[in-house]
Amino acid sequence: MAQTKRPISDASDILENVKVLLLDVEGTTSPISFMKNEVNQYVTENIQEYLTKNWESEELQNVITSLREQAQQDKEAGTEGVVEVKAADDPQEEVIASITENLKWQMSQEKATTAACQLQSQILREAFKMEKMKGKLFDDVVPALKEVATDSRQVYLFSTTSMDVQKLLFTYSAQGDNSKCLSGFFDSKVGAKTEMESYKNIINDIGVKPEETLYVTDMPAEAQAAGKAGIGVFLLNRPENPALSQDDLKDYNVISSLTELYASNEAPCKKATNGADVAQVEGEEAEAEDEEGEEDVVDDEEEEDLDGEDEEGEEEEEEEEAQQDKEAGTEGVVEVKAAADPQEEVIASITENLKWQMSQEKATTAACQLQSQILREAFKMEKMKGKLFDDVVPALKEVATDSRQVYLFSTTSMDVQKLLFTYSAQGDNSKCLSGFFDSKVGAKTEMESYKNIINDIGVKPEETLYVTDTPAEAQAAGKAGIGVFLLNRPDNPALSQDDLKDYNVISSLTELYASNEAPCKKATNGADVAQVEGEEAEAEDEEGEEDVVDDEEEEDLDGEDEEGEEEEEEEEN
Repeated sequence: MAQTKRPISDASDILENVKVLLLDVEGTTSPISFMKNEVNQYVTENIQEYLTKNWESEELQNVITSLREQAQQDKEAGTEGVVEVKAADDPQEEVIASITENLKWQMSQEKATTAACQLQSQILREAFKMEKMKGKLFDDVVPALKEVATDSRQVYLFSTTSMDVQKLLFTYSAQGDNSKCLSGFFDSKVGAKTEMESYKNIINDIGVKPEETLYVTDMPAEAQAAGKAGIGVFLLNRPENPALSQDDLKDYNVISSLTELYASNEAPCKKATNGADVAQVEGEEAEAEDEEGEEDVVDDEEEEDLDGEDEEGEEEEEEEEAQQDKEAGTEGVVEVKAAADPQEEVIASITENLKWQMSQEKATTAACQLQSQILREAFKMEKMKGKLFDDVVPALKEVATDSRQVYLFSTTSMDVQKLLFTYSAQGDNSKCLSGFFDSKVGAKTEMESYKNIINDIGVKPEETLYVTDTPAEAQAAGKAGIGVFLLNRPDNPALSQDDLKDYNVISSLTELYASNEAPCKKATNGADVAQVEGEEAEAEDEEGEEDVVDDEEEEDLDGEDEEGEEEEEEEEN
């Protein structure tokens, strides 16, 4: 079995090549008792009061609808112990009572649904903002954040707790607002914390290499999963947490405080609590042989063996997920043969299972992994080239700047999105992109998915613009407060007259930006096309209709911009 422990020569080098520090929350930055007891207890004790007080809120009603639909799906799937949510036309007190019991039931499960997490977040948001609760952080957390987070090094959190609650915890902590030290948040939408693929998803999303990443956790199972993804790992052995086993102390680099991650002349990095040296987190891994014949440490030269283990693990995951689908009564599920069956039979069953999953609305993690492996080989061996519309690359190069980032959001996995732009017929254009999002953040037709994205990136809705060819997605993004443009390409299904009337419509991505040589064009429905900036032009037509922006009217447009901003300011006042 591959180990993650590495020897060290100088403790001050620990963070030398680390660009991303990824921190667990429960037991690492915050006491387990606070997260599991105080936070959960507050939610269960205050849910009925919150529901009654905010019953007319559109945000709350959207969550209740999602909870009701999820409960129905769980019931149809035969989920054990599911608590149904009463219908919308039932008496309010009965609906509230059923929501309360449903949320309590979900909180007792290993993984709560998106809607349950949203409801918890709403309740806790009110609690933190009204100072009914303060986030509890260990004493070493804030000094470590201020020391470690630099221009060249980012700090992210990864927790089963929702991203929204993670941010609240650090924004409204007893030590003040420390959220500015964090670059982003990840929760179970990227996958389980004990699965290797979750950590691959995170580093792909951030855009860093495994050897540039360090993960600190108090859970050995998580450390093992991150280590398999090639990420540097430290186990945090806090006195308040469950004791680590002797094997864990022997197999992993262990620290007792986050302050041990950094060093200075005044406060040198301490030794691990078990006396083992603290490993350097560098791109190269040392290969060590134990004198008593213990297992070898994984070296970079053994990368092919590790890849082989990854592929074997993914086959096992697919087999397990197929079995879970069968037990859940999923309609049409194709079983994957056992590992002991003849190879050709196993291959045939995997083939049929993958075809079946590809026909579903949302494939499992294992299916996405297998697709990615197949396509990765195809792209790298030039059996396939990514096809992009002609206006995409010029638009990326024009729009992506130091002050403006471009992200992708697709039902296609993040890995495949990156392959598409890295191995496109127009060359490698992945460098123009800051990151990728897929269905792990939620469905593209759900408002909450877009909220998750902007929270993850760390921008405001009004600072974000979403371009899509699908009206249902445009509607969801618009509800999240994000600016929206519908792209009306001749190759795509025609937009309805209502869509052309309700949304700003463009026919090419080049219409998003303007220059003297290539002025911003009119939208195909005659509506003005806004430049991709924080300011929107407001024009008044003499006859009460919308003005058509002409290239020759650029100075007038600037004047109207200023006038529009003054009017907006006046309205706000």
